[in-house]
Amino acid sequence: MRVKRNSEATDETQLIASILENSLTFLDRQEKDIRERLTHLAKQVESKQAASQERQKRLEELISEKDELIKLDVGGSIFEIRASTITRDRESMLYALLFNERFQVQKENGCVKINRDPKHFRHILNFLLNPEEYVPPSSPEEREEILRVSLIHFIR
Repeated sequence: MRVKRNSEATDETQLIASILENSLTFLDRQEKDIRERLTHLAKQVESKQAASQERQKRLEELISEKDELIKLDVGGSIFEIRASTITRDRESMLYALLFNERFQVQKENGCVKINRDPKHFRHILNFLLNPEEYVPPSSPEEREEILRVSLIHFIR
């Protein structure tokens, strides 16, 4: 077994220190690059959100001016509701479906087609029309089903 000389140990230590220093420099550059990219992406997201909010604001202004009657074909049953009623809950799936640019609305015969069971939809519309005065069905099972369907598909 050979014992390392002092100079060999010092050379090895210096080599390791140099490798560590280069690694730290590389990692610092990588961190800086990642931070710059994240900042750039955050600015892009903010810009797109601002543009989207502006489009939503213009859309809502048009809706409030016109307040058109929207016809919905829910599973073959036709319902009518004013645009202003739907816009009361901007977080609802129904609002997103009708007014968000991410969704492609399928219209047929002047009706927006919604591929859902119409069984409880009238309850959802009545609630949207006047939440303070809405009276749910007396059956606990039916109330539970309406709540489940509305939370999943239409309102929050």
